[in-house]
Amino acid sequence: MANRFRFTISERAAANLEEAREKGNNILVFLKSEGYFAITPGARCRSRDFYNVYERWCQDNLEKPLAAKTFLHYLKEHQQALGIVYDEKCIGTSRGFHNVCLTPFVPVNDDDPDLPWH
Repeated sequence: MANRFRFTISERAAANLEEAREKGNNILVFLKSEGYFAITPGARCRSRDFYNVYERWCQDNLEKPLAAKTFLHYLKEHQQALGIVYDEKCIGTSRGFHNVCLTPFVPVNDDDPDLPWH
């Protein structure tokens, strides 16, 4: 009654809601990750390359990747909040995103004798 019959969500309830969203959509967790991509003004990447990085993140984190169509739809729907811009001809005739810089994955060479576990 003190809040004029308006419901409020406690911090705990909000945290539980966010956790439930993340469990149902690993794209949210991927977008919070570090080391796979960066939001960098002026950078550009192809949609397919961005999805490949997402698939790599899923592999590294034992997650099942959502379909490419789902991934791209989510990014396009939330581009303003993410600080990215979808473009049908971002790189030549390829669709992609402005302001996304992908971090190339460099596999570890297990046969390298200079690694500490050898």
